[in-house]
Order: sequence, then structure tokens, then C-alpha cells
Amino acid sequence: MVLSSALAQREVIRGKVVDAETGEGLAHAHLVLVQQAKQAVGNAEGAFSFALPSEVKGSDSLRVSYMAMPRRYLR
Repeated sequence: MVLSSALAQREVIRGKVVDAETGEGLAHAHLVLVQQAKQAVGNAEGAFSFALPSEVKGSDSLRVSYMAMPRRYLR
């Protein structure tokens, strides 16, 4: 019961990492929410998600890394 209650109080951040020129999803990109120290790896189409406790407030930076491409930070 406590576990289901905790899961119901989570916020989810979802997105997709794509190539800026072609719009194609970048498979298995590595993503980090810097302040929250949460990590994720995109799927084969570049989609990703982070589950965060709903009490998390404020801003953060999303660091995105992909082989053979420069690292990017989004705020």
C-alpha cells in the first residue's frame, strides 16, 4: 500500500533525442538530470523518461551525450 502511494506521487519527464539535421531519433543517447543526479538511456528510437518525486521543484539542467557528437546541456 505504501509503495503504490509513493508511485502515484511521481512526476514523469518524457522526451525524445533527435538529430537536429535529419529529425531521426538517436538510439541509446545518455541523459542526466544534473541537479537530481538521475540518469536515463534512450531507447532505440531516442525516447526517454525520468520519474521524479512530485515534491521536486525548481530548475535543472539536462545533459545529453551521444557517441561522436558533442555533449549538450538544456535548461
